[in-house]
Amino acid sequence: MRFSKFFLLALLAFPLAGFGQQTKVNFADVANVIQIKKACKEGDGFACFALGRAHQLGKGAEFSKKLAHESFVKSCELGNFDGCFEVGEQYSDGEYVKKDEEKKEFYYHKACDLGSMNACYYFGLLLAYDNGREAESLELLKKGCELGHPLSCQAYKNSLPQPKKKSSKK
Repeated sequence: MRFSKFFLLALLAFPLAGFGQQTKVNFADVANVIQIKKACKEGDGFACFALGRAHQLGKGAEFSKKLAHESFVKSCELGNFDGCFEVGEQYSDGEYVKKDEEKKEFYYHKACDLGSMNACYYFGLLLAYDNGREAESLELLKKGCELGHPLSCQAYKNSLPQPKKKSSKK
């Protein structure tokens, strides 16, 4: 398979890239988390994502896998692609919730659809190794590339069928 070397390098580099493509939040004190919680209740998707991260890290808020998961789900429902990606990760690794392939795919796909170039790239690479799903993988990598993710562009280009060289026999 054409992905093998690239896939290994990509997976090694992926955690270093960071998933969050939006503004970082300072959890330095509880007052910030109180404001974030209020904004989340008022329907701010990024605030819900930030609240989930606060619960996930135990910074400025109680450490709680359940509250983190609930906040990330709400964030996703409000259109925050980082929240969707995080929920997909949770269903993938099974640390916060029971592993669920269907839900994992739903949330990764939703994150990509909402514009997360990292989700398109990551999910596209995962599907590249799933027999019979190469076309879907290509679509996700293409979308990641269109969103500006250079590794998606490289993976997409490398996975396209190469034209056969003409034989020079005479």
